[in-house]
Amino acid sequence: RALYPDKIIVADTKCADAGGTVAKNCADAGADWMTCICSATIPTMKAAAKEVGEIQVELYGDWTFEQAQQWLDAGISQAIYHQSRDALLAGETWGQKDLDKVKKLVDMGFRVSVTGGLNVETL
Repeated sequence: RALYPDKIIVADTKCADAGGTVAKNCADAGADWMTCICSATIPTMKAAAKEVGEIQVELYGDWTFEQAQQWLDAGISQAIYHQSRDALLAGETWGQKDLDKVKKLVDMGFRVSVTGGLNVETL
């Protein structure tokens, strides 16, 4: 925090439980935002949001747009669409299905970040 006082610092915790405790520790260490894994409960995410500026939901594995609406309803409007390294190593790559999901999230009102296996060809 001392080196970059004007930058947003994200604690990439992928928090699944004890959101308030984890978020307080992150905030005390200087983080502005933190991440929660998409399988975390809404109460976990809400507890975390009380302690840090913003929550980003990490979209790993199975999740639904119904869940995404619940996150929005809870005041969480950031999502990270992630392509796992293991999936990439197994030969999966970014495709139209990923673009369609990202577009739907944006259309719902999310601010979406994407990560994992991005390069000139996939962009």
